[in-house]
Amino acid sequence: MRKNLRVNLQFNILFILFSLIAGTPLVSAEEYIFEHSDCTARIAHPSHDRLTDEIKELKDKVVSELQKRNFTVKELIDGKRLLTGELYFQWDLNFTKESVYHACVIDISLKQAKGQRPRKSDPSLYKKSVKRKVPRITFKGMERCDFAIKESFIHIPTCKKIGFYGEKK
Repeated sequence: MRKNLRVNLQFNILFILFSLIAGTPLVSAEEYIFEHSDCTARIAHPSHDRLTDEIKELKDKVVSELQKRNFTVKELIDGKRLLTGELYFQWDLNFTKESVYHACVIDISLKQAKGQRPRKSDPSLYKKSVKRKVPRITFKGMERCDFAIKESFIHIPTCKKIGFYGEKK
């Protein structure tokens, strides 16, 4: 009876381990890519009341995160036209006062232009909103925004340039 129970328990443990291993998809960084003709993403300023030095530092962090994923980053200047199919990156920064410490909320979206101007109807390739309440070091909460930027870029794939006729570069 005991021997049968032990064998049964070992079988159940092996079955659970096998199902856990078989159920998790193994995706390498090389397989998680996005193909585009030039991998250029235009980035806009956040729609924030004031463009302080701290917000400019956050923008530099957003640009560096995009460059880590092989995007060439250029400014999206108001009034300038986009090419059809061109990528543009929008991000917004808000602070919510839930307690003494302000929470940082960052909304990001990577879109592909259908026309010559950015529109709400443009197809969104990636969209994420992150609200960060900790670490609570300062009352302003800029360190929370640093972590929110890093968390919002987790699932943005690496861009791989392809030519106009489909050849990979």
